[in-house]
Amino acid sequence: MSSLLSIPREIRDSIIELALSSSREPYPSITAAEPTRSTKIVPHRPFFKSWSYGRKHVLFESHSYLSNSLPLLLVNHQLSSETTSTISRLSKNASLPHYSLDVMFVNELELWPTWLSVPTVAAHLDRVNVTIRAVGVDPTEQNQWKVKDGMPPQLIWCFYYLLEHVLRHGPLPDTYSPADKDVSIKLLHLDVVGRESGSCGNDHCGCFPGVGAGRGKEWCPAFLARYLRMYIGRLARMGYHEAQYGGILYERVGEIRISVMGEEMLPRVHFGDSLAELKYVDPRNTFGHVWPRAKRVPAFEEWKRSAWRRREERGLPAASERGREEVGSGEGESES
Repeated sequence: MSSLLSIPREIRDSIIELALSSSREPYPSITAAEPTRSTKIVPHRPFFKSWSYGRKHVLFESHSYLSNSLPLLLVNHQLSSETTSTISRLSKNASLPHYSLDVMFVNELELWPTWLSVPTVAAHLDRVNVTIRAVGVDPTEQNQWKVKDGMPPQLIWCFYYLLEHVLRHGPLPDTYSPADKDVSIKLLHLDVVGRESGSCGNDHCGCFPGVGAGRGKEWCPAFLARYLRMYIGRLARMGYHEAQYGGILYERVGEIRISVMGEEMLPRVHFGDSLAELKYVDPRNTFGHVWPRAKRVPAFEEWKRSAWRRREERGLPAASERGREEVGSGEGESES
């Protein structure tokens, strides 16, 4: 019987590619996933922007999930070298298998993320496919959907914290590392799945969570997708309240697409194009965390120039040359 190392190299490369693309199945239910969740509260890290609700209500797996490449890298020197070569070749051709993340939105209270496929741990991820599943309803009927003081509902901080975690630590379970790994994503694709209609908690398009008919029912995927798209759009505006939280998206994400049950239904967010169009001249409308007020517009303009540089360094899609020339021009206000 031939061993793996005795077969032709091109066949072995094909086997390595198949191994890199392997994926596991998501947990089918809350009952199945619950024993795998870590209940340790992650300590505050000063470079994270997310409010504490997100940090306390995103439950990662308690055990570390290995990347698909790691076992191959540990076999022997030859297979390690060939695996590294294959990853490099696929990365250069933008054909590395996609990263896959399953997120259970549990009882309207928590997110339970599970990495299903991680080809390799890297600082630049070409494409990350995220499936979001609403499972169960809030048995306590807390008002975590409530908007107050110009800030989003508490639950939005769960989604923001999870995204920030991936951009700062990569495709890994929770970590206590104090270091920012400076991860970037070229294309982030969110697919919201679940019940299509009938027993959904928001059959009426204008119904917001926690208000009117719909309590006690799971939210249909179209509503949750629209809700997330709305808050992504608000972050992209870089307004008075949002600027200190939206900057990381411009600096580390190329584009966000949102689908419902596999069908793309909402406008894409291309951060290169949005950055070119982003302008502020009134200090009342942006960088509200900067004081005194007179420093806000200069801080915004300096951030915008820095965001362009960081996108170029990370190989993220940029906008047209005309858009580049408009950086810092200071004409008009953003309407993103």
